[in-house]
Amino acid sequence: MISINGNCYDNYNDIPKDLIQALFLNPIFEFQLRWESTKIIFWEQSYFLMMSQLRRLKISIPMEYNLDYFVSQIKILTNKKSNDPYLINLNFATLSKPFKDNSHPDLITSITINQIDSIQKTNNPKNNKLSVFNERIIIDNDFSSITYTQRSLYQVALVDALENNYTDNIIINNNNKIISTAIGNIFVLKEGSIKTPPTNIGAPSSVFRSEFIDYIDNNTEFKINEVPFDLFEIQLSDELCVLSLSNGLQIFPRFRGKDFENKTFSTVFSNFLKHHKINQN
Repeated sequence: MISINGNCYDNYNDIPKDLIQALFLNPIFEFQLRWESTKIIFWEQSYFLMMSQLRRLKISIPMEYNLDYFVSQIKILTNKKSNDPYLINLNFATLSKPFKDNSHPDLITSITINQIDSIQKTNNPKNNKLSVFNERIIIDNDFSSITYTQRSLYQVALVDALENNYTDNIIINNNNKIISTAIGNIFVLKEGSIKTPPTNIGAPSSVFRSEFIDYIDNNTEFKINEVPFDLFEIQLSDELCVLSLSNGLQIFPRFRGKDFENKTFSTVFSNFLKHHKINQN
């Protein structure tokens, strides 16, 4: 099933042709949410981030796009299996290309859901292998933190990793600073201090990242800093992980000959989920 502009379709053949064409020909933004424990996790914060990013991309937002509008559509899509976890994809497009007399064509929004593993399910860290994507394309600025603006690069970086038998690729900006991996935000731990790249150099901005940082800062003994760092600093660290809405927490046991521990991040993440009552039976 798919929801488009408030209408739900069981059969893709029933979708008006002009809407399908617009979604394929005029995409302008996409945003992901996660349904877990019969709710959209961090929904209110995610909604305001989504609206903020739409405005930064000069997209005219319809008045009816309030909190309740999106929740009602998503609940229809998850209706019969609301206990299952889903990744929710919101895709935005315009009915036509912008032109001089109409710089803001009508907006089209589609919502789809894909069932995924529970956020608490983790694969065997021994199977996780991390490399470096050597194309330094992302520019050191805050606009790069909007994931949609860099989606092609993330896709290429992930394909490059998989082709070379790695799980993920570290992405570096034009100043040789780490911004993220192809899958998510990167965190390193060294002697009680945790570091993650800041969004103002291009690290992907997400509510999941912000809430995890806030939890560490206010509910653990660890000091967390959003600061730029390079590849050499990873090899000086004790632990390494990647956080993403789609995969939860991924632990990496080794990078360029350096072996990492797996003690802190797994425990912190589990306590973070418990704190927010995510996937608690």
